[in-house]
Amino acid sequence: VIPSTAWPDIYPPARVGRIRLVNTLTGYVPPRLLRSDQPPAANRPIDIGYRGRVYPAWHGRAGEERGTIASRVRSDARACGLRTDIEVTEGSRLYGRAWDRFMASCKAMLGTESDVSVIDFTGEIAVATEAYQREHPEATVAEIRARFFGDVEDRIGIAQISPRVFEAISHRTLLIMYE
Repeated sequence: VIPSTAWPDIYPPARVGRIRLVNTLTGYVPPRLLRSDQPPAANRPIDIGYRGRVYPAWHGRAGEERGTIASRVRSDARACGLRTDIEVTEGSRLYGRAWDRFMASCKAMLGTESDVSVIDFTGEIAVATEAYQREHPEATVAEIRARFFGDVEDRIGIAQISPRVFEAISHRTLLIMYE
């Protein structure tokens, strides 16, 4: 699912040898969703829905943005009188039929890219960052960035469309997208 422009950085021929790379999508719509009837938007109780996750600090800016976008949309939508169900905690994740029911209850879904802005090839950034956060729970993301990964952030672009976008489309749910 890595964009072909990033292949030389992610899979350098000198390190991985001769391999054949093939682009693929991040996900596909299950056949059962192609055959399902969906309620009209006017009959759906939630104006804007979203289920995402906030990534660890060592994923960088892109990991942090999902939470920022979700929080801002939730706040702005409520101020406009819209009903929202926007969550980014692991415990609020939905899967299978529960996810299908949720999408079918939303007039619109908030969508964000599947992306991280730090590629940690060795795992050293993750280990150092998490250890520092345990010792300094008050540390800001800006501080962590400056200490551990500011020099490698955004070097390799791997943003992709989220598979949940395809599922929302199959439910005939409006998408509110952020790059």
